[in-house]
Amino acid sequence: MQRPEIKNNIQQSNGTHGITNYSNTKYGDTKYHNAKYHNLKNYNAEYSSMKQKDIPRSYTQEHTLKSSAIATCPVTPLKSLLLRYRHAWILLYGIFYLACFAYLENTVTKKFHIITMPVDLKIPFCEYFIIPYLLWFAYITFGVMYFFFHQKEDYYKICVFLFTGMTVFLIVSAIYPNGHYLRPLTFERENFCTDLVRWLYQTDTPTNLFPSIHVYNSLGVHIALTHSACFKDKKAVSRTSFVLCVLIILSTMFLKQHSVFDVFTAFGMAAIMYYIVYREAYKKVLSLLRAGKSEKSPALHDLRL
Repeated sequence: MQRPEIKNNIQQSNGTHGITNYSNTKYGDTKYHNAKYHNLKNYNAEYSSMKQKDIPRSYTQEHTLKSSAIATCPVTPLKSLLLRYRHAWILLYGIFYLACFAYLENTVTKKFHIITMPVDLKIPFCEYFIIPYLLWFAYITFGVMYFFFHQKEDYYKICVFLFTGMTVFLIVSAIYPNGHYLRPLTFERENFCTDLVRWLYQTDTPTNLFPSIHVYNSLGVHIALTHSACFKDKKAVSRTSFVLCVLIILSTMFLKQHSVFDVFTAFGMAAIMYYIVYREAYKKVLSLLRAGKSEKSPALHDLRL
């Protein structure tokens, strides 16, 4: 439908140039159509510059309905949960690792390289270390899942640290099968802890030992906790983590689960991964050590390792 003012302009123009010239001149018909063309051109230009309110109501209603439908599209709780924790896909690595480790445990049973050091024979067996040894599972789970829910950046770092070392362990165990014969055949005493150790020996073979994942992952979790801003002012967490980490490392040797060589190689791999994942902190430590700072120095004392 034409707007009233535009329609009047067209009618006036037609009356002035179109009909008069058509009846009195030879070229009236051409002039009439030229005038009509120019008026329609002006009309189209004015129509295209109209505001949104001048657009036909049917179009605006349809556009509004489509926009409101998109804006009010409901998000289901399940979809919201998946979007919020979509970084959980990294944890699927655990399935891959357990499958590979189970395969190695079932295949590497007799033919393997014996890895021991003279100092291993001087370390006594102590069944009470089974407690921190088993706490390792809760310690690692806490470290990963806490960052999973609270700090995504630290979560990615700890996953890269742990999973890279675990992959190296699988490759080493597959290429260079290893084990030892350090476990005691009998126990000097019987108690609850020796029962747990006996169960451990039955479920875990003395093979596929280096680098020690118990030691490596404990170091990885402790480093992640002490470098996270979440625990910057929580000294109790850092100290508890340090004590538990040390006890777990000692338990691997006092339970005769690992050789000292396994522990050293785990420390070496952790040092490499520390440089890769926490490079800035590594450079800071290195610069302080080169400067000859003592541990009592304020700068080194405040540094969280």
